[in-house]
Amino acid sequence: PSRGYLDYVPAVFSADGENPTLIASMAAVGLAALANSTQQPELSQRARTKYWEAIDKVNAALSSPVESIKDSTLMSVISLGLFEHVSNFETWFQYIKGTVALVVSRGKSQFSSPASIPMFNQVRADMCAACVHRLEPFPRDMLELQEEASKQADNSSCLWLLGVLATRTVNLLSDVTVTKIKDGATLAYFLEESAILQRDFQDVLGNFRTQEPYATIEDHSGDPDLIYNSRYDLYRSAWAIRLWNNSRILQVIICEIEFHLLSKALTAGLPPARQKE
Repeated sequence: PSRGYLDYVPAVFSADGENPTLIASMAAVGLAALANSTQQPELSQRARTKYWEAIDKVNAALSSPVESIKDSTLMSVISLGLFEHVSNFETWFQYIKGTVALVVSRGKSQFSSPASIPMFNQVRADMCAACVHRLEPFPRDMLELQEEASKQADNSSCLWLLGVLATRTVNLLSDVTVTKIKDGATLAYFLEESAILQRDFQDVLGNFRTQEPYATIEDHSGDPDLIYNSRYDLYRSAWAIRLWNNSRILQVIICEIEFHLLSKALTAGLPPARQKE
């Protein structure tokens, strides 16, 4: 068992382990993982066969008002998304949009179950990644669900805080990309928004250092092909690495936004007072 990533599977499975849709989707993903790790083509074929069986069951579940809102159905859809992620980005993007539509259709009452917040986190993260690649805003109805979920979520958790910052970063990136910046007021607004977001990130990083600490190791005798510049960071788990890397990626995006805006400011002839700031 791995801490963090998909660790909500046992909760869903224990609550609805006899669900045929969930069984088929987990079998498909499990066979694919086994085929990949053992390099057995026949297992890949069996995984694909099970995948299409699971797709049929998911479609049937989605057409049922009762089955479509179950955690086991959403878990099945999330699991099958792993297939699309490794095959084709455009297909995966459409798949994620479908998953988001399912989460939205489940409504605000979905957050009463223990697995609902972790599954929402997963779909939110996937949608943020897709929006960054497509330079699209984060869906408004998902933002409304995020507000509702915050009433049940641990608002001091690194994962939750990072997800909220990710949605804000995605929307700022989209706004800056689509807006034709022709005046100082617009530039000033976006610069202020990026600065606020940067400050909020620094606050969250303070929590990160407490909740997910890591040690920096200096090793001048290590293999330079493995250890860059004689240093490496030692984390407590793969999950901690993922959280830190995602936070750094988001910070890089914010810095790119600020660089873009400041470059615009230098060529747009802002008022002297604003330029001095």
